[in-house]
Amino acid sequence: VPALVHFLTAGTGCGSGVKVLGQLVDAELEANGVTVDKGLCGCFAHTRAELYEIVRTLRLTSFAELLDSHGREGARNTDGCEICKP
Repeated sequence: VPALVHFLTAGTGCGSGVKVLGQLVDAELEANGVTVDKGLCGCFAHTRAELYEIVRTLRLTSFAELLDSHGREGARNTDGCEICKP
C-alpha cells in the first residue's frame, strides 16, 4: 500500500516526480502492447529533438513554416498550443 500512495501522490509536491512517473506509465503501456505517442504535443507528432533537426536541416525561419509543413493536420494554419507556440 505505501508504494501505491507514493504512485498516486507523485508530482503533487515539487513536481520532480512527474517526468519519471510519465516515463514509467509509458513503459508499462508499451510493455502491454499499447502504442504511446512520443510527439511534443497535440500539434506535432515529432519530439523536440526531431523538430530541432527539421528546422536546422530545412533552414525554416518561422514557427508557422514548421507548423504548416510538419504539424499534425488539425494544427496547420493555427498558432499552435500552449506547449509548442513560441
